[in-house]
Amino acid sequence: MSAIQEAKEDIMELFNFQKEGMTNFKIQGLLAGNSLDMGIEMGFGEFKSPAQRIPLINIADQFSVLLASLPFISLESKEKAIAALQDFSTQDAGRAHGVPLRPGSVIALHNKAWNRFLSMADWTLYPSAPENENGIHEGWTHQRFTVVDAGNGQIALHNTIHNCFVGTGSGSGVAAQPLGP
Repeated sequence: MSAIQEAKEDIMELFNFQKEGMTNFKIQGLLAGNSLDMGIEMGFGEFKSPAQRIPLINIADQFSVLLASLPFISLESKEKAIAALQDFSTQDAGRAHGVPLRPGSVIALHNKAWNRFLSMADWTLYPSAPENENGIHEGWTHQRFTVVDAGNGQIALHNTIHNCFVGTGSGSGVAAQPLGP
């Protein structure tokens, strides 16, 4: 079992370098809460070392030391900053409740099954050309939506280029809804 599989729920894999063959290795960058760790396995032929996790640095502790050295920041501000860092990796990734869609964020919606993004033109929603989920092209504007606070814990998705929201159209489909008067 690799280091990342030990507690996959609590660990974010930042990177993974592997080399297969007679001499092989697997090196991982792991973020567990505030701890930046290295996962490592090495092998030669059929002989393999056990998977290990080596703690490298506690980000919150290092930030606390840095804050303590800054005389122009109030004690109250320092305490708030340190409290905000408690297990920041899982809070920011939204592990417990899904990915947070904060107002002002710009997002793109990708369908893995069809390998396409949701796109908007004028008053129409349509699928993009096939494109992997790793990101949209820099010039693609029809696929970018700004998260808007719709009140009562709800959001709306707005396309700036066409000044329209994603909404339900007449019938059972979805459509672009223009910004009201």
